[in-house]
Amino acid sequence: MSETTVAGYLKQRLEELGLEHLFGVAGNYTAPFLDTILEDADSPIAIHGVANEIIAGYAADGYARLKGIGAVAVTYGVGAFSLLNAVAGSAVEQVPVVVINGAPTNKEFQNQRYAGLLYSHMTTDPYCNLDVYRRVAVNSARIINAGEAPYQIDAALAACVTHGLPVYLEVLEDVWRAPCPAPVGPLPREQRSVTRSDVQGAVKATLDMIEAKGKPLFWAGVEVQRQGLQREFLELVDRTGFYFTTSLLGKSVVSESHPRFLGVYSPSAPDAMKKLVGGAGCLVGIGAWTTGKDVGNQNILSDSVSLAAHGGVAVGPLYFPSVGLGDYLRGLLAALETRTLKARAYSPGRLSLFASSAMDEADPALTYDGFFQVLNGWLGEGHAVVADAGFPLIGAQNLRIPTANGFVAQASWLSIGYSTGASIGVRCALPDQRVVVVVGDGAFQETARQFPATATCARTRWCSCLRMGSTGSSSGW
Repeated sequence: MSETTVAGYLKQRLEELGLEHLFGVAGNYTAPFLDTILEDADSPIAIHGVANEIIAGYAADGYARLKGIGAVAVTYGVGAFSLLNAVAGSAVEQVPVVVINGAPTNKEFQNQRYAGLLYSHMTTDPYCNLDVYRRVAVNSARIINAGEAPYQIDAALAACVTHGLPVYLEVLEDVWRAPCPAPVGPLPREQRSVTRSDVQGAVKATLDMIEAKGKPLFWAGVEVQRQGLQREFLELVDRTGFYFTTSLLGKSVVSESHPRFLGVYSPSAPDAMKKLVGGAGCLVGIGAWTTGKDVGNQNILSDSVSLAAHGGVAVGPLYFPSVGLGDYLRGLLAALETRTLKARAYSPGRLSLFASSAMDEADPALTYDGFFQVLNGWLGEGHAVVADAGFPLIGAQNLRIPTANGFVAQASWLSIGYSTGASIGVRCALPDQRVVVVVGDGAFQETARQFPATATCARTRWCSCLRMGSTGSSSGW
């Protein structure tokens, strides 16, 4: 059996999962892992050091939304606690981020326990980092010996990619270089049990509702993108001819140039958009979440609504647990091969929210609406937009994004400053696209310290940052 080190084992598994960019703030407790990557000239993983841990977390989150997994490396205590807010956002919005936290050695923890000696970044509770991350990670492990490390690493990474949620690995400094068996075979994945009758029942109930209520409208949600189901969703749209909308969290899950796309619905959407969605006879949610910002803090469940997300399907008063979104979508497509829907069509037509991209010559002052109007006319397939919480997100919802996955926003957790940090990860994930950040002035100052590390940002087309002041003015950076 071939042998490696714990650091080498984790590195190899991350490479297997396709990770090419690691973000973080270096510390002595994590150094053996980072050095293991740097010592391998053939490793595809590039390490990006940023100004602080929360920026690193935002960058890993932005990267993971587009690549299927992200990773951030920090050091014990001061680094892990600073990172927590970013990882909480990843947990809420179901983003698969691997948190790698280096910790003091076994000997140092023993000295703390028996002699009360506190080393750098330690508290009197050796489990405080682990306990905190257990609240926001689907799997958390404290690796104190090399013998168990491969099993703990595999379990955490399998949970990360299976559930699409953050995981936490805390590795003691003296364990990183300890020998352990090298990985054997591909990373094992967790198996989800799906009852065939539940899938069939959910599909039948959905189609029955569509026929009974008529005028159906699809609501495409974030899970369509998270689970890589864009092709299946578009096939469903093309086969049925139904129109679809998205919400803030699911914006750009597919190209917004699609002829059946109506626009983004939210409580802050234009009245004309609300009227279009309200005119539907029934709403069929595909991977959509009922977050407060999406539905105005209202419970929208009724006998005219079906929602497929979070591993189950609700159709009116009926609920079908353990139904994966992919199985549900494929079940709908299979059912439509033998069943012709008899439902009243809904043909609302598309809105032209920003019909013109030119400034008003009679009033050339740059206004809030005018800013987004011009931006909308400028955006093309070579751009990706990252919008911050608040007014930037409200205005950006009406931008027409021509490329699938071309819009990133933390639309549920809504931590201000997210966009500037996430833009680093988005740019790494989309190296051939120019990233455009729309951010409020106060939010920009939360994380703007990242940019001195990439001072040639604007000149090298790394990204463009459009800051909005409280008066609606903007400035390019």
